[in-house]
Amino acid sequence: MRRALHLLSALALVTAPLHAQGERGVPSSGTLVITNKTPATATIIDVASARVLATLPTQPGPHEVVMSRDGRVAVVSDYGAQTGGNTLTVIDVPALRVARTITLGEYRRPHGLVLLPGDSLVAVTSETNKQLLIVRIATGDIVQAIATQQNGSHMVGVTASGTRAWTGNIGSNSISELDLVKGIALRNIMVPAQPEAINVTPDGREVWVGSNATGVLSVVDAASGKVSTAAEGFGWPYRVLFSPDNALVLVPDLKKEELRFVDRRTRRELGRLALPGMGPQGIIFTPDGTHAFLSLSTGAKIAVIDVAARRVESEIAAGDTPDGVAYTTRVVDALPAGFRGAFADADGRARTIVFWYQCVGAIARLRAEGGFGPSATAPRLIYCERTRDGLPVGGVYDIDPAFRTVQRFSAVRLDGARERYTGTIDTARVALEAKLVNDVTREITPAFAKLQRPFSVVPVPRSDGTLEAWAIPRATKARMFVTGGELAFARLTDGTIRRTVDHTATWTQLPLPIDGELEIPSAALDVPAVADLFTAHYHGALGRDVTVHTATMVSRLLSGVDPATGARAVWQHAVKAAAR
Repeated sequence: MRRALHLLSALALVTAPLHAQGERGVPSSGTLVITNKTPATATIIDVASARVLATLPTQPGPHEVVMSRDGRVAVVSDYGAQTGGNTLTVIDVPALRVARTITLGEYRRPHGLVLLPGDSLVAVTSETNKQLLIVRIATGDIVQAIATQQNGSHMVGVTASGTRAWTGNIGSNSISELDLVKGIALRNIMVPAQPEAINVTPDGREVWVGSNATGVLSVVDAASGKVSTAAEGFGWPYRVLFSPDNALVLVPDLKKEELRFVDRRTRRELGRLALPGMGPQGIIFTPDGTHAFLSLSTGAKIAVIDVAARRVESEIAAGDTPDGVAYTTRVVDALPAGFRGAFADADGRARTIVFWYQCVGAIARLRAEGGFGPSATAPRLIYCERTRDGLPVGGVYDIDPAFRTVQRFSAVRLDGARERYTGTIDTARVALEAKLVNDVTREITPAFAKLQRPFSVVPVPRSDGTLEAWAIPRATKARMFVTGGELAFARLTDGTIRRTVDHTATWTQLPLPIDGELEIPSAALDVPAVADLFTAHYHGALGRDVTVHTATMVSRLLSGVDPATGARAVWQHAVKAAAR
């Protein structure tokens, strides 16, 4: 989309947790991501309402899933069906969408997944190739491929430091220790037959292994390699999960359809929870360890387990044949109908306006430095554009009094190179935008002057080819900021302009805090005003934490780069408790 700004007047700009735990730690909020093997989908569920927020397509045979600690990114291993899969599905959880599909090339049957410290890398087994891969989530690059040289390397456990990994090798009746720093296999240790379930304590001292053929749960001393028995009598010890305090071990038995509770230190079995006809498989703890979410494959549900009471507290409907399960306290939430689309539309306008302010500042400095010739003779209007391929471009130009012909156009790249831009510029479109900004400025200046409110008018090209001009109010004093108060206009086919947005009655000027989080009250019901989102982005770009409050919603601007999309400045939304 083309984006242009024409400086027709001096521009100046004065510059809570979203989740909760209920009584006794009941997970009254948060979000689940579940893999459904048969339909090849991933389901995102709001825990508070038990409502399915989205069912997203994966590649065939999605088995395991992991989620980043901030709840923004989930990664699914696409194991495949009749043909071995070779992909990972990356999910943008807050946006309820598939961000990308990572292709692993020759490496097939990806299965076990563990996020490494920092959540930018994921360790994933390649069962067919007898490898453990380290994959960069944001780019899909395979950073390391470490050969186990064992058959059926299926699941993987990683120490808290992220330096050691252990794989369960079903076909070789062994487990493999891998050095993730050096990228080499260190040793193989023989264990009871068909070791599938595997996990390692955070300190790396104990490796717990479930063996399908013998129904034995073993503990391997990582220092000596000694193998001892912790529990027996399993039909299919499907997974091994440690509690957050490392005191308890949960083992779903898929064949006998029960969940077993084992004390990690004493290795004494504490109890069993029968789940007849349910097919228990994937399991994950809540961060406080009071509850666990267990996928029930034949029941097409997720069981919410009260760990202390060893009982099913509730059930949540999932997709068909659910397997992997991941949980975050982050509330993706059941947002109001149409909220996401309307917010994205308003936020897109705000981001465009912020880009223009930043671009205008850069071009004004270049112009003052003589970058476009002596300031006395340099063209008087400033132009900014982000090209279709995302390249920021800015420059200067003049235009005839009838706003028909662009003259003395000169532009540079703003991506750091400051080189002359030689690409094609639609100067006819530039002239149309200049005229719209001029006409809007002339129309609203008397009213704004009477109110003594400074403003700037910028054009906002839309993806459908239409053109808008937005009047953004500015503060009248230093160390103040403005909420609301914006106007928007569109050019009609008969050449006249029509006012499409009028929020002048909501104009409010507030003190700008010197530091700390900036709280922006918006007069809107749910989706903040464009001017308020613009203010949020402007100050967010300066390194501040920003939260925008409407009557029913809280929207927080998160800094940094989203690993799922590569985008900066990501929004986190929650419905206010009083509005639910």
